Amino acid sequence: MKQHRKQSGLSLIELMIALLIGSILLLGVLQLLSRTTSNDRVNNALARTQESARIAIEFIQRDARRANYLGCANANQPTADTPTSAQTAIETMLVATVTGTEGANGSDTLSLSYASNTGATLTNIANNGITFTPEVSHAANETFMFTDCTNVAVIKTNSSSNSTGSITSSGNEYDPRGINPYTQDNATGNSVPVTLWQMANASYSIRDTGRTNSNGDPIMGLFRNNDEIIEGAENLQILYGLASSPTTTRWVDADGLTAANSRQVYRIKVSIVVAYPDPLINAPNGNVLAVADLNNPTLAAANDGRLRRAFTSEIDIRNRQHLRN
Repeated sequence: MKQHRKQSGLSLIELMIALLIGSILLLGVLQLLSRTTSNDRVNNALARTQESARIAIEFIQRDARRANYLGCANANQPTADTPTSAQTAIETMLVATVTGTEGANGSDTLSLSYASNTGATLTNIANNGITFTPEVSHAANETFMFTDCTNVAVIKTNSSSNSTGSITSSGNEYDPRGINPYTQDNATGNSVPVTLWQMANASYSIRDTGRTNSNGDPIMGLFRNNDEIIEGAENLQILYGLASSPTTTRWVDADGLTAANSRQVYRIKVSIVVAYPDPLINAPNGNVLAVADLNNPTLAAANDGRLRRAFTSEIDIRNRQHLRN
């Protein structure tokens, strides 16, 4: 009869060897998982910065395409035969449709203005103001304009907010001389009432969002007027393109803009630096970033563990493309 030997179990040495092999395998798996998780966080952070930059550029692009729009008026030709004060106000408005400031806290600001249709048409144009229908809501000291497609008039509201069907001029910027309350519709040949336009402004700047990251550092953001557009924007640089010839662009910064050349800006170059808010393990930081700045075209590397990238785009001012001809 065949005898079966009983299982005697593992020796202590065999058990220790098994535990060692298992520990090595487990350590490898944990390292792989940690590396995969870290790479995934970096990739997600990179995707987030790219998406944030795309949104920022799209916002600026949308406003830049509307900048200097003045309805049917020739945006490059202000009203003739007006007093100096009114002429100056119109010139100032046209200059300010594409402008900005240079280098506040290392970051520029950008301001884009355009006429926005109120939906109201003028019923009377008088020497001291205008009436229109329907009523239009406005804030204090807002700027409105109207045109018969030849001449342009600018009128500012008084110091109070209101919803009204009339505006009385608050200063000497208003002179409607030569503007007919009716203009001809090119499609039908009929006379149509002059439209009232409100001058809208979109100002872009880098500000503190008031929030902090996991290290307690402040988180910056890109703001349009007083609204936060994207989180993590740290630097905004703007260059202004002047048409020196149909095929050549001369770039200047905000300090290079003058009353004479500001109305010749037909293109802008926008650079925005976006950083992921929190530090990341193995983040590829420390990069020197190229930006649209004539004096400092590169930003120094930062080694704070935060992933950051610079994005640059050239945007045409559609209502000034005739300047290239």
